[in-house]
Amino acid sequence: MPVFRFLILIFTLIFLLPAYNGIAGSGSDEAPLKVWVFFKDKEATPEALRKAGEILTPEALKRRNKVMATTDWFDVPVNISYIDQLKPYILKQGHASRWLNAVAVYLNRKVIDSLRALPFVRDIRPVARRARPLPVTETIADTVSPVLHKTYSLDYGLSLNQLQMLNVPQLHDSGYSGAGVTIAMLDDGFSHYKKHEAFDRMHILDTWDFVNNNHDVDDPDAIENRGYHGSKTLSVVGGYAPGALIGPAYGAHYLLAKTEIDSIEVPAEEDNWVAGLEWAEAKGADIVSSSLGYIDWYTWEDMDGRTAVTTLATNVAEQKGVIVVNAAGNEGNNPDHNTLIAPADGVFVITAGGVTVEGNYWSVASAGPTVDGRIKPDVAAQASGTRVISVYSENGYTNNNGTSFATPLIAGVAALLLEAHPMATPEQIRQALRATASRADAPDRLIGYGIVNALEAARYLEDHGTATVASFRVSRNYPNPFRDYTTVEMDLPELSRIKIAIYNTLGQKVFSLPAREARGASPN
Repeated sequence: MPVFRFLILIFTLIFLLPAYNGIAGSGSDEAPLKVWVFFKDKEATPEALRKAGEILTPEALKRRNKVMATTDWFDVPVNISYIDQLKPYILKQGHASRWLNAVAVYLNRKVIDSLRALPFVRDIRPVARRARPLPVTETIADTVSPVLHKTYSLDYGLSLNQLQMLNVPQLHDSGYSGAGVTIAMLDDGFSHYKKHEAFDRMHILDTWDFVNNNHDVDDPDAIENRGYHGSKTLSVVGGYAPGALIGPAYGAHYLLAKTEIDSIEVPAEEDNWVAGLEWAEAKGADIVSSSLGYIDWYTWEDMDGRTAVTTLATNVAEQKGVIVVNAAGNEGNNPDHNTLIAPADGVFVITAGGVTVEGNYWSVASAGPTVDGRIKPDVAAQASGTRVISVYSENGYTNNNGTSFATPLIAGVAALLLEAHPMATPEQIRQALRATASRADAPDRLIGYGIVNALEAARYLEDHGTATVASFRVSRNYPNPFRDYTTVEMDLPELSRIKIAIYNTLGQKVFSLPAREARGASPN
């Protein structure tokens, strides 16, 4: 009988933030630098926890209940007094992250040592920037579908191939459209969501621009092309224009978060993305679809699931019941190492790889595995010749390339699965997608477990509910009593999904670990 040990840290991060020396390098002491400042603690009192819960929508609380995640340490805001004490050293403040217990700030390099010496500062590291997407050239020419056209209840037009490849039409014909599921899109803005016909019936719950801090995510008077990328990814997941383009989750509700802009003069930075993820979770998002990634300041060796701050943020999102789907990247296949972009290396992220219209590996898509040997990408969808809206013609359509467009296809499938199985957890959705994909028996570093099969994934969830362990034994925790940590040993007869909760002597829950498969390794 295997014995599984779990190290529980009370009111500290469930992930470890490794030392990071990325600030070293060339640059004037006077040149502004944007960095994360991580704090050692915060006031997670019962009153602070109560107030933190006030920002959560009923939908967010309902989703959290699936994984036993109530209001906890991560929800408590950063200590405002710590930020106030930073002000004499900094030039400007960026976004604060309650999940990371950190704030992004602009400063001069010469003050970094002074900041490190402050008693409440745990670490300082640079804010990473986005890996710029490959230039996109629109072609209005039609792409002939290589698969056999079948008769379905909906007219998919030239988006048929990208959906039929995933067996999405069969679920549509069964009545599923993503209804009742909320998808948050993190992208560069959504310039056409109010005016293109593909969005006429889309239900937008809320929007927020994390660059300019307002509700305007379409920027109608902004520079040319701003918001084009987000408009296209949104059309792929939820557009509805019969005869032209239909997204897999055309019946879902949407949250639109603009976390960057397309201007080459303005760097797209990860603090906007983290802020967008936290906003989406609190607003009740079930799924986050992100066709972005961050690599500046990081190397391929940092793609280990525990270094990049966007990756660390996805760990918290999953703990709170959010399914995160992120593009693997368009960095190609290097035979010597991975070419992933964060947070595609996340343990709980459904990383989207790319295939061609024929279903073969698209040679531009980033490849894995992660540094610690995990299969990435997880699954794949069409990333070459994907049907999207055109932003250069009135209610037009075109074809584009990129794992950016495989991502919303996979996120849309996740929405169909969640509509069919509302109580499924992020891990169960990810497992269903991987276990039923085209290369499930022989996953590789190029397309992971293979092309998604929505129909079989739905059937898998019907046959593989959360199992109850018939018998187990929990040993006395040690050390006991404990102050900062404890170790729990549990005897399980087989590979099982477990949930752990710790209560204090007042009967208050002070820690909970969401249901995960016990594999003998200590989650941390």
